Amino acid sequence: MMITDWIQAISMLILVVVTGIYAWRTHVISKATREQADASVKMAEEMRDTRYAALRPIIDFRWRDSESRSGGALGIGARGEVPSELHGHLYNIGVGPAIDLCSFRKVNQVIHPRCDFEALKAGELSREPVELSVHQEGNIGILEIYYRDVYRHPFKSRIEIHPIKDEGLRTKLQVIPVKEDEMP
Repeated sequence: MMITDWIQAISMLILVVVTGIYAWRTHVISKATREQADASVKMAEEMRDTRYAALRPIIDFRWRDSESRSGGALGIGARGEVPSELHGHLYNIGVGPAIDLCSFRKVNQVIHPRCDFEALKAGELSREPVELSVHQEGNIGILEIYYRDVYRHPFKSRIEIHPIKDEGLRTKLQVIPVKEDEMP
């Protein structure tokens, strides 16, 4: 083997090593670019969710003054029971308007037609009192009100009513995003 053959073989070996290094670095850069793109998408989704949350309504239920949360006028204190109906006002305690508010009346386990309510601005109480039927799950009463935000995302306010014997009613409010096909 001549010296030129050795030079050519060594040059070829160096070229293979350099090409391997370039391929490895290209792979590392490609992986970092993919991770950066995923992080950008996640950040954009978080910003969108923050924008939606900035105008999310939250619907709560306020008892009429004669039916206070203590349950006194309802006669709940002595029996520790939840009534089948409650009268009061819908109250938007969220920061955005609630539109397409509705609920169902359920009397003796029979669902009656949908009841629609007026739209409520943030911090607004319904002008007219509403009558909502209480769905029983064990010894807990459930009020459910469906509504949409200004982006047309559907939600459900689920208000659990827990009777505490000799004390009255305690409530727990949950705001649950619902799928479009779950809306009444």
